[in-house]
Amino acid sequence: SVNARQGDIVSVPVNVTFPGGKNYDSAELNFGGYSDGLNYMGIDTAGTLLGSYGWTYSANEKNGLILTASAGARDISGSGVLFALKFMVTKDTCAFVHVNITRALFNTGGDSVIIENGGVSVTPVPDYGDVDENGYVQAHDAALILKHVVAMDTLTCKGSLNADVTGDGSVS
Repeated sequence: SVNARQGDIVSVPVNVTFPGGKNYDSAELNFGGYSDGLNYMGIDTAGTLLGSYGWTYSANEKNGLILTASAGARDISGSGVLFALKFMVTKDTCAFVHVNITRALFNTGGDSVIIENGGVSVTPVPDYGDVDENGYVQAHDAALILKHVVAMDTLTCKGSLNADVTGDGSVS
């Protein structure tokens, strides 16, 4: 999981743990679920298992899926970051944008694979004081903050960020 704001370029690591004593010379992974909030920009292998072992890789985005294939003359084993997916955050909203592994195949696929998906937590850039998000800081915004503080009403995610007018992480 990675935290980001709209316009940020984020790197989502793809971590692997291979069984002890097993070596692999190829990997095929596909990813989906990211297209509503993230724009795929490519793969980064710097400092990763793929980069360290001199593997080749390819990536192709097709119909909202990232298709990857990797192979190398040197076997890969152990654990660490296989590679990282680079995305640009395209939405200014409080949301968790999933990056789901839809397919994982190592070598010929004889070994079972346990998948844990991740994603990017998107936090909007606050407009301090503009709790109702109408473009103005008005007395109505103060009323919304007061209602929230006395538990008469709740604020939206972005409204809560905007209501933190002192920047101390609280609405008061």
